[in-house]
Order: sequence, then structure tokens, then C-alpha cells
Amino acid sequence: MVGSGMPETYEMYQVLKYVKKVVGKYGRPVVVPTELADMIATVNTALDDLESGFTESEELPFDVPAELFTYWDTVATAREDYREKVSYFFSGKTTEYDADTVVNMIDRWLGEVEKGMKRAIKIGSHGDGDDGNSGIPPSYFSYNITSWELNGKSNEKGLPLVNAKSMSVGRFPLFLEGPTRYLKTITGDDDAASAMYDKVKESGLRDKELDMYFVSASLKGQSYDMGRMMAFTPGWLENQSIWMHMSYKYYLELLRGKLFDQFFSEMRGGGMFLLVFSMLNVPESIDLTRHIFPS
Repeated sequence: MVGSGMPETYEMYQVLKYVKKVVGKYGRPVVVPTELADMIATVNTALDDLESGFTESEELPFDVPAELFTYWDTVATAREDYREKVSYFFSGKTTEYDADTVVNMIDRWLGEVEKGMKRAIKIGSHGDGDDGNSGIPPSYFSYNITSWELNGKSNEKGLPLVNAKSMSVGRFPLFLEGPTRYLKTITGDDDAASAMYDKVKESGLRDKELDMYFVSASLKGQSYDMGRMMAFTPGWLENQSIWMHMSYKYYLELLRGKLFDQFFSEMRGGGMFLLVFSMLNVPESIDLTRHIFPS
């Protein structure tokens, strides 16, 4: 299976911004292992090719455009090659970048990541009662390989291996992790943060009877390929249950985004119940909420 996660993308975005800020502030050169420098060179070349040959469309097809597929394939291969090279040791050789080069490189990377973040929201989520137009950042995507070629290799069981040549995007229902991490990327934009809060509150992520938030929206109709969460009934473990630690992460981002009115509104509702549970040392995943207080 091939998949991707937006929460990791939002965290990477924050790390890149931090590195750019620090390197730009102190102006010192950055020294990295040569193996990493080789990977960086491949990534930058792939980005050159993408920027010269791909034009963003207003409506993205669910078949991944050839230019984006080639970019992904090149970068993913470079990453795997890097891991292979350093799996046991580094050569000891290093490459030095001056501060301006690092800042300019990261600027380009940030620009491409921002395009991907916008693209993800445009593609959207999809599930029971969710038509994908909520404007809430999705958390996960799957990718179906639509064409491939045999590469002459086989796995340990003798089954043939292939190289993917194209793929299409698969969507999943909403998970609270997506908008929670996304809020980190818009810190300082009060209007955008407030608008996102309102969208999440009106979405399938909100348990309107308990005034709390599900870890996921309804998973009804999803394939068992989605993973172990499909083995649970709704309201149990990862399947549309209420997790204290996930709710806390969301409430924390409301504070970081200075959405104080919204935060205290949540605390006057179901949020205070979660706080009391934590003070009583109840296990961090309170999947039993709906069993304790059935609707």
C-alpha cells in the first residue's frame, strides 16, 4: 500500500520554517554528511524539473499528474537510496552550505510544501455524510497504482516486483489530527484560525450531544484495507471515539492560536469533563465515554 499523511507534512513545514529562521538569524554555514548532500542535490534537481514542466490546475484530477508522479518517484527514490547508504555507517565526508544557500533552498521547499497543503485541502476528505467540501484539512490519503512494469526482481516468496508508473488518489474520512496540526501553520492569523475552528465544530468530528470531538468522523462504508480501526465498532478505540489526548492536542492549539473565547467555551462544555477525568487518573483514551453516558 502507498499512502501519505498530512499531519507529518504540517510538522515538517514547521521544522523547515524554524531551520530557515535560525540559519538566517545567525548566518553560519551548515555542514551535513555528503550522503545527505547527494540526496539534497537530487531533490533540488527534481524540483527544477517540476517547476519548469508543471502548471497547477484549478481542478485537480484524482489521477496524479505525470509531472507530480515523476517528482514524487524521484524524491522517494533519493530518500530510499540515502537510507540504504547510511544504514550501517557514514563515509565521514561532509559538505558545507553557506547560510544564504540554505535559506534560499528552504524557501523553495516551503513554497512547494505550501502548494501541497493547498492541494490536499482542495482534494479533501470523503466519507459518510462528507462530500469533501468542508474545507477542513484531511489527514490521510491512499494511492492506487494504476500502471506498472515488471522490474525483473521478486520478493522472498518468489512473487514478482514492479515499478509503479502512475497512480490515483484515494480519500478517507476526516480525522481530528489533520486540523489540529494544521492550526500550527496558521498561528498569527486569527481570522483563519477562527474560521477553521468553526468548520471543525460543524463537521462530523464534533459529537454534538457530548460537546466533545471524535478522533475520527464516521468510518461507515470504508474498506478494511483502511486498517485495524475498521475492526472496532463506532465509539470504540480508533473508530469515531473520543480520545482525551487527541482532544487535549486540539484544545492546546486553540490556546496557541489565541482563540481564548472558543477555548473557554469548550471548557464549559465537554472539555471540562475530560479535564476532570484526567485529574482522576482515568486512562488517556476514554473510549468508554459513550458507554458511560449513552445518548
